[in-house]
Formats: sequence, structure tokens, C-alpha cells
Amino acid sequence: MVQAVLSNPIHRDMGRKPFAFPCVRPVCARHGTAESVFSDLDNIGRKHYQYKSGSCGEAEKVEMLDGEKTVRRLIDGGNGTVTPYGVVYSDGIRLEQVYDGRFFPYCPYGPNVIAIALSSKSEPEDAEHIAWLFLPMAQEEIDRAIQRVGIKDPAEIRLRLKESRLPDEVNALLDMEPENLTELNTLAQIMTGRPGADINKLGAAVKMAQPQTVKQINNLAASLELFDFVPDIDTPTEYGKYVIRQSGHFKYDENLDDFYDYEKYGLQRMNDESGMLTKYGYIVYNGGIDLEKVMAGSQGSLPYLRESIHRRQADGIAAAKAKGVQFGRPRRSVPANFPQIVTAWEQGELSLHDAL
Repeated sequence: MVQAVLSNPIHRDMGRKPFAFPCVRPVCARHGTAESVFSDLDNIGRKHYQYKSGSCGEAEKVEMLDGEKTVRRLIDGGNGTVTPYGVVYSDGIRLEQVYDGRFFPYCPYGPNVIAIALSSKSEPEDAEHIAWLFLPMAQEEIDRAIQRVGIKDPAEIRLRLKESRLPDEVNALLDMEPENLTELNTLAQIMTGRPGADINKLGAAVKMAQPQTVKQINNLAASLELFDFVPDIDTPTEYGKYVIRQSGHFKYDENLDDFYDYEKYGLQRMNDESGMLTKYGYIVYNGGIDLEKVMAGSQGSLPYLRESIHRRQADGIAAAKAKGVQFGRPRRSVPANFPQIVTAWEQGELSLHDAL
């Protein structure tokens, strides 16, 4: 559909002369073209071709196109409809009504983590009456979606996973039962805004801990800081190279590279740490308490978790200081004429800004 939306009255007989209407407001639709200046028919024709082709079109074809000829052929076809807003030319594409006043089509928006189809068990599984949940959502939004489907008994809720940003290991455990909807929303809240590295870290943590429920996954997701994760490590050799060359635990000398047995050291380190290689990378749990307690979310484990985190932070700071890392704001050296500056400031000869 080619649309020319004009602010001035228009005539049916446009003839073969270039037609220009000042103050024209352009309007763009998926299958339409609208222009603000109609004196440049060649440009209009090129844009019409681009819209009609469904993309920007190949640059060479657009460049070689006779845009004015394209527009005149469109006008001569006599299929234009005059409206108070302009002339509309149909390109034969039928517009479909996708919103029936009650149910929206599937159209993801925003940084959602999990997309779920919500429908009623009283209808077939392939029913068209679906409300889409783009988690995380406010509880009020979820309640309105349930109401829109016409569900009064929570037991009638049917959930189906549509899309997810989470790893396959997590998705396989997302039980789409109505009673899990709150936990699913909580998981989405925890993982919203997390970088890809944390998404992969969760997949590795799930592979290691083997949770069975969404709630256990949530507790793992909320405790990712208790895991050390090295992405893109596939073998003991790669892990040995990482520890010796990149981790900062050792002062690496490339001249001694031929003497390092990376595989042997990597295996020894993995055994000492009880770490695991996954398709996402290498992961180690350093929480200090049993993983089962972490997944259970036991309140009694929280002090131990905090103590473990603080201890690891203290160890990291001590190791950094031992390497000469300076913390805090860098010290500024005192200028040699500092006493004179202070005297000049006290006597009003310098402002505080100038003195600093």
C-alpha cells in the first residue's frame, strides 16, 4: 500500500506533471510509502520499491531503478482512493486484524526473561484464546491476564513455555504447573538484567547442583556469587593454562612454558577444588556449606553464606595487596609551595578553588 498523506486538498486528475504539496506530513506503514515532497517522483518511486520489497532492497537495484516511471505507472493504474488525508494505493496485500479486542498476538517486548502462554484447561491446547506472560511481570499484570482468559479457578490455568533466555538445563526443569507461576516470575526477576556470563554461570551451577524444582533453581540463581566460574574452559589442560597464565595466582614466565604440564596441574587443581567442566565452562562451589542447604534456602544457612562471602572478599583483598594493588583514591602529592598557597588563601589573596 502506498500512502500519500497530505495537508492540502488534492485533485483526482494529477496528470503527468510532477505534483507538489507543501507541509505534507509523512506516514509510514509496514507496506506503505508516504512522502512529504511530491515534486521528486524519482525518490518516491525508489522508496515505494523499498517498502514493497519488504526491506531496504538491494542497493544496486534501487540505484538502477527508474523511480519516476514506477510512480507514474502506479498513478496510471487508477487504483488510488482519495481520502481526506491523502491518496491511498493498494498493492494487493490484505491487512489482517490481529487484535480482537481481548487477546493480543504474541509480540515480545522489553527485556523479558521467560515468555509463557497462558490459557484455560477448559479449552483445547491449541486454542487461540491465549494471554502472553512476559516475565518478570507485576502481580497485577498477571492477575489481569488470568482474568482476560476468563479463568476463575487457579486449577484451570494452563501454562506453556514459549521462549526463554535461560540455559537448556534450566528450561528443562521449569515445571509449567499453575502453582509454580510465582516461582517462575521470581526466577525471571532474579535473572533480569544479568549479563550473558551470569546466564551461562547459572547453567553450569544447575549442572553441578542438580536441582529438581523451580524454587531450588531460584535459590541457586540468588547465590551465584558463591560459585567461581571460568567460561569457555573445556579441558583440564585449558583450566591449567588459565590458572597459571591468567588467574593471577602465579607469576607466569613464558620462557618456562615448555616445562609446564598444564593438563596434570589442571587435573590436580580440579580434584582439589571438586570443580566441574560443563559446556559453559569450569565451575567451582566455594560456599562453605552444603549445596543442598543453599538450594533449600534454609534461613539457618544465611549467616554462613554471609560469612563465606566476607571471608572470600577479605582473602581477595589480602591477595591483591600482596601484589602491590592500591585501594581507594590515589594519593595526591603535596606541592613544594604548599605553605605559601595556604598563607595566600588565609589572607584572601586566593580563592579556595584556585588554591586547590
